Amino acid sequence: MERDLPKMKKPLLLSLLFLFLLLVPVTAFPQSAQSQVMISHHITGGGSAPVFDAATTSTNVTSFSHTCTGSNRFLLVSISSDAGGGTTWTAATYNSVSMTLVDTLNNATDGANVRITVYSLIAPASGSNTVAVTRTGPPANFIVIAASFTGVNQTTPLGTSVTGSGTTATQPSVTVTSGASELVYDAIATLNSNADTFTAGSGQTKRASADDAGNVGGATSTEAGAASVVMDWSSPTRYWSSLGVSIKP
Repeated sequence: MERDLPKMKKPLLLSLLFLFLLLVPVTAFPQSAQSQVMISHHITGGGSAPVFDAATTSTNVTSFSHTCTGSNRFLLVSISSDAGGGTTWTAATYNSVSMTLVDTLNNATDGANVRITVYSLIAPASGSNTVAVTRTGPPANFIVIAASFTGVNQTTPLGTSVTGSGTTATQPSVTVTSGASELVYDAIATLNSNADTFTAGSGQTKRASADDAGNVGGATSTEAGAASVVMDWSSPTRYWSSLGVSIKP
């Protein structure tokens, strides 16, 4: 019986060796997990705040070219219009790809009818491509501004949008819920703009503005994110509609 003991240990040693080999891939799991985190980091745009890329304006023209560059791209298109004749905006595309409506608001106070409408697109094509907007109703005066960004979350790029409107007695202003690593965007529409210069509020950077000889005006700006961000304009003081939203990294 004693002579048989070494023979009995061999199967046990082989079993332990086999078990050890099975456990080796488990030790490599942290590297695999790290790769998954890196992939997720790329898709979401990372921890840094989104960055403004470029803006292009168009006055009373429904299609024009805009160039997007960079990685984790995102596009916002604002339409500031005179809606007095019942004009509404039903679609927007970039490079023939349909965009998603963020929100729209018509300020009909005192019959003013000035509308702000914003569309968005995740991962717009890079390079120069055509922005096209579609309306229903009679011809109207309008300003279209395409603003592109990089480093944006490619799954959930936006927070909850906020709209506001007012008369000549109030300055354009909306308060947006955001975060420290986000970027707040706003767009405004004004009626009887009279070649206003559009002065953005403190902490904001005006990205683009345009005016169609006094009928309607439009502008966009951005500001670094925080828990609550006021997006306002010290001028003009006209009938206005405004939309603000936070862009996520």
